[in-house]
Amino acid sequence: MRLSASTALLFLLGSIACSLMKEPYGHYVPASRNYIFADEIRRSVATNAYDLIESLRPHWLRGRGPKSVRVRMASNPIVYVDGLRHGYVSALISLPVHNIVEIQYMSSGDATIRFGIDHPGGAILISMFE
Repeated sequence: MRLSASTALLFLLGSIACSLMKEPYGHYVPASRNYIFADEIRRSVATNAYDLIESLRPHWLRGRGPKSVRVRMASNPIVYVDGLRHGYVSALISLPVHNIVEIQYMSSGDATIRFGIDHPGGAILISMFE
C-alpha cells in the first residue's frame, strides 16, 4: 500500500508540473534560455527588439568577460537579422517587435563556427517576417 501512495504522489506532482507548463490554450510553451519564440513575443508589451530582450532574456545583452589575455575588454553580442550582420546590441532598438518571428542567442563558440572569428560575445539572431 505504501508503494501505491508514493506512486500516486509522484503522478500528482508530475501532473501539476505539466499543467504549469501549458498556455491557457493548451499548447506547451518550450522554456529555453537561448530562444524567444513567437508566443513570448506576442505577449510582450515591448516596442523594439532591445526592450523585448531586456525584459525576457536580459543576460543576452550583458558583455561577456575577457576571453583571453589578448582580449581585455568585455564583448557584447553581434546582431544578425535573417542571416545578415546588422550591427551591435544598439542596433536592436531599430527593430520593431511586430516584425519579429523568433530570436536566438548563440554562444561565442557557436557564433564563431557559423559566422567566423570576431564573436567573443556571441551572436543574437533575429528572424523577421518577410
